[in-house]
Formats: sequence, C-alpha cells, structure tokens
Amino acid sequence: TFHPGLSSEHMKSFTVFAQQVGALLQNRADQATIERQVEHLRLDRERLNLALDGGQAGLWDWDLVSGQLYFSDRWKAMLGYRPEEVGESFQEWESRVHPDDQAPSRDLVAAHLSGATEVYQNTHRLRHKDGHYVWIMALARVLRDDTGAPRRMVGIHIDVTEQRLAREQAEAASRAKSAFLANMSHEIRTPMSGVIGMAELLLDSGLSREQRQRVEVILESGRSLLGIINDVLDLSKLEAG
Repeated sequence: TFHPGLSSEHMKSFTVFAQQVGALLQNRADQATIERQVEHLRLDRERLNLALDGGQAGLWDWDLVSGQLYFSDRWKAMLGYRPEEVGESFQEWESRVHPDDQAPSRDLVAAHLSGATEVYQNTHRLRHKDGHYVWIMALARVLRDDTGAPRRMVGIHIDVTEQRLAREQAEAASRAKSAFLANMSHEIRTPMSGVIGMAELLLDSGLSREQRQRVEVILESGRSLLGIINDVLDLSKLEAG
C-alpha cells in the first residue's frame, strides 16, 4: 500500500522546520564569512602596523566633515607625548607647527584638497613637548565621495630631523670649502701675477737666447697656472652663490 502522505497541518510544520534549519545553516555560513573577513582585517591591520613600525612612521586620519583628527601613538611619541596627552583636533597639529612653516603648510593642504596636487607632501617643523622643534615629512592623500567632495585625508608622519641636520651640515661644509678655495685662489693669484709680470720684464731685457727660452718657459707655465687659479676662483664663487 502507498503511504497516505502528510496532512496539511503536518506539511506546514515540516515547512516551518525546514525554514528554521535553512536559516540556521545560512547563519552559520554568514558567521563563517564574517569570521574570515575579520581575520583578513586583522591581518591587514597587522601588516600595516608592521610597515609603519618598520618605517618609523606615525599615522594620522583627518575627518574633514567632523574636523576630528586621529593621531597614532607613534605620531604622538615623535613629539614626546603619551597617547592621552594629545587630543583629536586639527588645532593639535596646527598649534605645534613652527611659525615660519604655518602659512606654507596651510597652502599645501589647501592645494591638495582643491585637487591641485595628487599627493600631499610637506616637510615642516613641529614643536616637541620639551620645546625644541622636530623636522617632520608628511605624506598623505585625500579621499573623496561620489560627488568629488573631500571627506577624509589620511597620511603618515616621518621624523627627518637627523637627515635634515646632516644635509645642513654638509651644505655648511661645502660653503666653507668654497670660501676657503676662493680665498686661497685669490691669495695665490696675486703673487702669480707678480711672477708673470717679472718674467715679461725679463724678456724685454738683454737676454741670451738660452736665457730667453728659459724665461719663456717660466712665463708660459705661469700663465697656465694663473688660468687654473682663475677657474678655481670662478667655481668657488658659483658654489658660494
């Protein structure tokens, strides 16, 4: 005999049960998807932190709508602050910018927000907690909404104080070298001109053929050396500005 089948009431109960099982399986699938996404986010954040730590860079994230500005702990540590000692506003950064760098920094920010520059790059000085200034290179890009309006600006800060001081010392050494060469060339040129002048006077005196040849060699060598001295002097003047 054939099974009479399920009654409509039993069929309804079975349908509800099947829907519940399906929903449970879907929830488990969604949970697994969420867990995978969370793990990917964790790995991405770990890689970002490793990259920032390796590059000794501080991270900042400026919400252009609310005005809130996030600074990473490393960013704050660059200026000698503990995490809780720095707020989350644009003024926290702006108030620490060196007076000579404030106007150029504002211009660079405005130019990037307007789309005039593809990347925001600004080497400027920020005041350390103990009062001295630290040279910072900032790199950032603006994030825009569907209409093209700027919404966020995210970037990094790198302490370039040592590199900046090394460059300034190298430039100072180069200027000192140029000044020394210019002074030395001038000091050598004066007696060399005297040697050439005396050799020319000797040629006009009564010399034997052999003596004249020797004086001509002195004169030719002196003029060649004077040309080298003049070249060094000109080069030193150019390097010294």
